Amino acid sequence: RGRAGASSSSPAGREGAMRSFGQVSPLTTTLRNVLRDYGAGQVLNEQLQNADDAGASRCAVVLDEGSYGRERVAHRSLAALQGAALLFYDDAEFREDDFESIRLVGDGKKRGDPTKTGQFGLGFNSAYHVTDAPAFVSGKRLVVFDPHCTMFEGPGAMFEDCDEDEGLADQLSPFKFVERLVGCGEGPRTIFRFALRQKPSKLSSTVLSAEECWREVVEPFRRDLQRRLLFLKRVRSIEIYRGAELVARASREGGTGAFWTALCSAVERHGTYARAMQCERPPRETASRVEAGGERWLVATAFGDEAQTRRGLKLSLMPYAAVALGPAGGGLFAPLPAP
Repeated sequence: RGRAGASSSSPAGREGAMRSFGQVSPLTTTLRNVLRDYGAGQVLNEQLQNADDAGASRCAVVLDEGSYGRERVAHRSLAALQGAALLFYDDAEFREDDFESIRLVGDGKKRGDPTKTGQFGLGFNSAYHVTDAPAFVSGKRLVVFDPHCTMFEGPGAMFEDCDEDEGLADQLSPFKFVERLVGCGEGPRTIFRFALRQKPSKLSSTVLSAEECWREVVEPFRRDLQRRLLFLKRVRSIEIYRGAELVARASREGGTGAFWTALCSAVERHGTYARAMQCERPPRETASRVEAGGERWLVATAFGDEAQTRRGLKLSLMPYAAVALGPAGGGLFAPLPAP
């Protein structure tokens, strides 16, 4: 029986002897475990898929070996990261739920949504293969992640109306360089910047020079660049730059845009794909012609039926696959591991 005057919510009435004590997992440990499932060569694939999910039509990869001012930055520790970096541009902007999703490691809000293939909760974090402090600008906001928690009061920070903050002028210079390079003007844009890691950290022992980043991250993405567009829903062109030099460009015509528009509209009206299936049965399959790099392809896309979808949703997965047939053979795409 608890002593008189003790709080009824304290175990055995021992309020004065109790303190918080529970199991925790450092964010760096969680992210290091995520990296085991994603190779460095997947960094740009994940960025491309997330851009496609966001509704982007144009993307660009930039390996920037330039150096920028170090005075007006979000934190003095970021001054050392104003050198070589890998950047990814797309012509869409984050919505509020995107900002929330990218914060959730392994539990992104795209899970179970058939209109979204990438998952900010996992795939985005492959960027930690090359950087310790990923940053991005979307609309008027600057976000800097700091999983080591050495710069901010927590694992990162968001800066509103960043263009109007003179104290961030140097921090934003690399982003402005990319904006001028791709000529996006005042249009929508999101730009990620992955400053190359300079020494081993709790996240990863991988330290890449600009040349190594080009060879191990950009070149694998560049190979077969044209065919990467075949299975995307909305992205129609991709450019690759080394500094200010355009090294490669791929574009496509045609595709499954109408199919995805109808599907996304149905999901938005009913909240979830499962509910949309029950209420109005949106299209589950389509075939379309795609022209990429002078080659003509036939691309077929399909989701599973209602029963398969219900089973998949219990695992936060979707039964979805696509196949392409072209003049030099075919290709298979599935967002899930093949059996």
